[in-house]
Amino acid sequence: MESGRRKRGFTLVELLVVIGIIAVLIGVLLPALARARESSIRIKCASNLRQIGIAAMNYAAENKGSLPDVRSNNPHYIVNRTAFTWWDGRVLWQKYLKTADIFYCPGFSPGVDLRKTVASDADDRTFETAAKDAQVGWRGTPLNQEVDLYVSIHYDIFGGWSRPGNGSNRIVLALRPDEPVPSADPVLTSCPKLPTRINAKNSSELPMAADATLREPSEPPGLSPGTILSQASKLGPDYWTSHRRKGKFDGINVLFYDGHVVWRGADRAMARLTWSNNNTFNYLYWY
Repeated sequence: MESGRRKRGFTLVELLVVIGIIAVLIGVLLPALARARESSIRIKCASNLRQIGIAAMNYAAENKGSLPDVRSNNPHYIVNRTAFTWWDGRVLWQKYLKTADIFYCPGFSPGVDLRKTVASDADDRTFETAAKDAQVGWRGTPLNQEVDLYVSIHYDIFGGWSRPGNGSNRIVLALRPDEPVPSADPVLTSCPKLPTRINAKNSSELPMAADATLREPSEPPGLSPGTILSQASKLGPDYWTSHRRKGKFDGINVLFYDGHVVWRGADRAMARLTWSNNNTFNYLYWY
């Protein structure tokens, strides 16, 4: 005779129920984990921008109030590598930042190591012939395609920026923060340019830097003159946003002239900045 009863195993139905419960738990937990990861990225990104703000203020304290010179093709090209005037603007920041990593948002990480080599001085051309960069900042170049253009960073640095060869081409504040985007574009010649010095009036409302965004009015879909800002704000940036949700623009961190940093979601961050020749909208930037 058998000394005991045989142990009963799980039935197929019971196994299916357990698998179903596990699948439900995974479905609940994965979005939560993704949100937690994005939250940590935002916090680290905001910390980077705060450190950039502190560095700018420390630089200004030793340079009669002037912000570091950002003489580049676009605010997110901190180095002009082959076009315009050779210039590595990071040299001016080195004394005030622990590492060049601060220029790179953790939300966008591929292929940035080559960009982190800083020249010995702003006019040092040694890096001009170095290995090409995998670009992340120019809309006409696919992600990670190596091209010999500029050295990109993941932030637009607006304060102190000027177009190479023409110091009068600076970032224009087309709209104030949270100012509704009008149906008709403002007259840019009547809009203020962002100051190149610290302690500006209304400094808590002036964006010094932000997560990099870009839209060029002439590129498809072309934006019609007169309603460029409203069209761009509906479309969002067409290239380079570090913070995305389901592949779409999710928002940006913004550093203001007084040093504070805020997160502005896609419902608040709008195309409010440009650089201008007379009354012409060139590249558009969000804040």
